[in-house]
Amino acid sequence: MFVVGALIVLVFAMVCRAEIKVVAEHNRNEQATGEFKFKNIPSPSQSDAATKAKFAVVDGRRDNNGGDVDKLQDGKLPIEEDQPAENFFFNAGTEGGRLLVDLGEVIDIKQVNTYSWHPNTRGPQVYNLYASDGKADGFNSQPGKGTDLVTCGWKLIAKVDTRSNQGEDGGQYGVSIFDSGATIGRYRYLLFDISRTEETDTFGNTFYSEIDVVDPNTPAVAAAPAGQTAGEVRRDVIEAEGGKYQIIIDTTEAPDLTEWAKNELGPVLGQWYPKIVKMLPSEGYEAPTRVRVTFSANMQGVAATGGTGVRCAANWFRQNLQGEAKGAVVHELIHVVQNYGMRRRDNPNTTRTPGWVVEGICDYIRWFLYESQTHGAEITARNIAQARYDGNYRISGNFINWVTGTYDKDIVRKLNAAARQGKYSEDLWKEYTGHTVQELGEEWKKDMEKKIAAEPAGAVADASKINALTDEERAAGWRLLFNGRDMTGWHNFKRDDVRPGWQVKDGTLVCADPRNAGDLCTNDQYDWFELQIEYNISEAGNSGIMYHVTNEGAAAWATGPEIQLEDNVKAADPVRCGWLYALYQPPVDPNTGKPIDATKPVGQWNRIRVLISPEKCVHEINGVKYFEYVLGSDDFKDRVAKSKFGRMPLFAKSNVGYIALQGDHGQVSFRNVKIRPIGVEKKAGWRLLFDGKTTNGWRGYKMDKMPPGWQVIDGALVRVSGGAGGKGAGGGDDIITVEQFDNFELELEWKIVDRAGNSGIVLRASEDAVTSWHTGPEMQVLDNAAYPGRSVLELAGACYDLYAPSKDVSHPRGEWNAVRVVADGRHLEHWLNGVKLLEYELGSEDWNRRVAKSKFKDMKWFKEPPSKGHICLQDHTARIEYRNIRIRPIDIDN
Repeated sequence: MFVVGALIVLVFAMVCRAEIKVVAEHNRNEQATGEFKFKNIPSPSQSDAATKAKFAVVDGRRDNNGGDVDKLQDGKLPIEEDQPAENFFFNAGTEGGRLLVDLGEVIDIKQVNTYSWHPNTRGPQVYNLYASDGKADGFNSQPGKGTDLVTCGWKLIAKVDTRSNQGEDGGQYGVSIFDSGATIGRYRYLLFDISRTEETDTFGNTFYSEIDVVDPNTPAVAAAPAGQTAGEVRRDVIEAEGGKYQIIIDTTEAPDLTEWAKNELGPVLGQWYPKIVKMLPSEGYEAPTRVRVTFSANMQGVAATGGTGVRCAANWFRQNLQGEAKGAVVHELIHVVQNYGMRRRDNPNTTRTPGWVVEGICDYIRWFLYESQTHGAEITARNIAQARYDGNYRISGNFINWVTGTYDKDIVRKLNAAARQGKYSEDLWKEYTGHTVQELGEEWKKDMEKKIAAEPAGAVADASKINALTDEERAAGWRLLFNGRDMTGWHNFKRDDVRPGWQVKDGTLVCADPRNAGDLCTNDQYDWFELQIEYNISEAGNSGIMYHVTNEGAAAWATGPEIQLEDNVKAADPVRCGWLYALYQPPVDPNTGKPIDATKPVGQWNRIRVLISPEKCVHEINGVKYFEYVLGSDDFKDRVAKSKFGRMPLFAKSNVGYIALQGDHGQVSFRNVKIRPIGVEKKAGWRLLFDGKTTNGWRGYKMDKMPPGWQVIDGALVRVSGGAGGKGAGGGDDIITVEQFDNFELELEWKIVDRAGNSGIVLRASEDAVTSWHTGPEMQVLDNAAYPGRSVLELAGACYDLYAPSKDVSHPRGEWNAVRVVADGRHLEHWLNGVKLLEYELGSEDWNRRVAKSKFKDMKWFKEPPSKGHICLQDHTARIEYRNIRIRPIDIDN
């Protein structure tokens, strides 16, 4: 290891020949730019030998959140410090991997230069560089981890480690490997054996931006920042406290936001950044004096912070200038000041602060100090049922505000100091308040419930009459999606809460402020169903109902087809009410010469019925049938291809997803929102493994009957809480299907009720071992939020201890999660909430290598995976619920 305290460090690599040198330079975050300029290392090139080489991962796994290996040779550079898509990096939680560069022929190599950029510990570079001409006997061009490279034709050229021992790893790094007197040598192949920068953080794999291989004869052409916007550079510098702090606002990619950013956002940031610094002090800490806020044209989401840089999604801000826009940037400035990762390098006993505390502090300052007048984090009747102190963001901010007013007015300052020092612990709550955080959470919620109960009941009684099911409807399987009282069962798209633009008024669900509403999604996901809903729209109003919506798209309508809602008389959009947006419209009414219009005038209630099934989809307005279509048919696909959705690769690709109500233009109210799931199991080859009424078809592991700790409750198969006695306590144990299955598609839903709940779905399990998970791969079921430091190999959706999920798409404790597993011969896939998380091949070289490094290395069922077995649901004492469990055999010959 060498120190990068100064800008340049010289290290002589005593590994191959004495004249090989390694020069490394470090640009701190505030100095780095998209041009990667260093004092003694050339900037990246787009004309070097690597641009035409073949790059390949020969060991390890690429992180799906980053770019592919071609990012290392495309001559395009990231323009910001935290831009995953413009960098290559290995998967989170892994030790790194090996990259092969095949130059196509043996050439003279003058230099090998590598570049990286990240605001924190993923900036430094740690690797060994090997080279070969490929001519040695026994040469191995695909050496996996554990292969002795020297014995298979490779030569060690240099060792690189640019980590600092001063805890300042964030920034931009350039490394140059060369021979000052000659060339490095004549080689065809280069191998980078890359290591992660730290083990205490699962996100420790370097963001590599470019790799250059320089030959003596090719002139260098500088690489260009990726996605650099042509035209005028628009940057405003806001100075605060007499110039002590500088905030740079860059709207180059969003020039239409320049005036707003300068005149409205700038003064807020100039006033509040120094305030935030004073609110969050700690011994010896100096907050960044220079911060950059950049509006990005192609960014999805809202905003994100990396080091001293804040990135803002220009599209979202355009839609929220009169609502949450300024507050969203204030929230990110708090992250800049928090800087809770600064001690993870130099303090071996550091602890990671839970996300709910980090975000809760941000939203406490934002919603209760900066914009308290908006009441954006209030606990009301619509969200009290789901309110948890560790629920993250606004709800946690409300909890922290309550603790501040009830027990300790300085608790935010104290928690912040501990978090920044890497010393956060739940014990601090007890120390500061005399109560555990769990006790405080219970008291806070009871206090909120009392407050809500004391408020006028309003239209609750009427709501129960409007939003109700008849006995006949219940018997037919109908469910209410809206209870007429609160927002239970709903959340905003890609958020955990409901934005204040949506309100419950007089028993109706109202988009009262479209500027601050967004699209509202059901918590549950649905595949095939019949939906009935009543709506009442304002003059010129525009809204919509979407289905099969997933979180994979930038907007709800990017994945889910939309049933248009609007005032057909005065709305500007030519797509009329009831139409499937941009795809289908009703036939022409011979009496009017226009498409059929069965809507009632503004101010009156309209009734919609929608049928979504594999065989056909039907739209009806006020009892009038508009049209039919078949999802996935040639006609449907042809229409999609000719529409704007043809450019959206995820549109209408999922057969399961949320139902969403669009918050668009004008007010719209909904009531009597109800759904009837349609059973298509038998026709599509599905079989129910759980009938929702009995435990028929199930028994305990190595038992003849079901253990009493498992019960059928409200249509779910429930492992009731067993207490503190461990597995099997309270009459529990793992349960398995009576039947065994070989090749299948499995679908089910799970919900964790107890905090820190844990379970699993063991596939092709046998009863030849002491416990089920010894005998087959397990899809993990976990309350991820309760385990902030847990290995990604053990998070929800993982193939336990072997394959990590590509991302965390699990729903919070108390909400249902939809599982899909494909077991097709040796090929298995894990899906969660409509997202494919991972896939693997049983018995493959990759599988065997992972097993050898895992806790399963001595278990025969993992060395020789079974081709048939039981479906097993695990018991870990905590309450876990399963429902809608079904299976469809796969004919492997087809």
